[in-house]
Amino acid sequence: MKTLFILLTFSAVTLLATSVRAQSAGTAPADRPDRDEKALRKTVDDARAAFDKRDLNAFTTYFINSPDLYYQVTTGDHQLILAHGFENMKKMVGGYMKDNPTPAKAGSFKTTDLRLRVNGNVAFLSGNSVDSSSNESSQDFIILEKQVGNGSGPQWKISALTAQYYEMGKRIEVN
Repeated sequence: MKTLFILLTFSAVTLLATSVRAQSAGTAPADRPDRDEKALRKTVDDARAAFDKRDLNAFTTYFINSPDLYYQVTTGDHQLILAHGFENMKKMVGGYMKDNPTPAKAGSFKTTDLRLRVNGNVAFLSGNSVDSSSNESSQDFIILEKQVGNGSGPQWKISALTAQYYEMGKRIEVN
């Protein structure tokens, strides 16, 4: 279960980073400002780096500090791990990092079927992540909110994250 939890958490953050990179590569609609894309990229890249390093304090700075934060992971053995609110998410991820203190190996995730939509102060991201080191997959959905920063201008923060593990070959998408 611990392996699946880390896979899903990494998948979600990797999805964000890869989604923003793909959108910034020229597939973004013309009406979305470049500064938002750059801010989204920075948010997800920095969150991923903090998680990989097992730096809980840095990792949590990329999430809204609110009781409204929603963080959910469904594991491969069908357990639903759910945290409502910032403090509960911090306990959930902090417990994982304490039990798994070794920094993560970078570069083992591939994300496909990326979708990004920015609508004012909200961004929606979804995609499918595969861990090549374990051949496991997750479908991820993340919502970010643009918030007023601490003197440095607006910042994107994760307000909701869901990651659902599934067995390879068991994903069915209706087109």
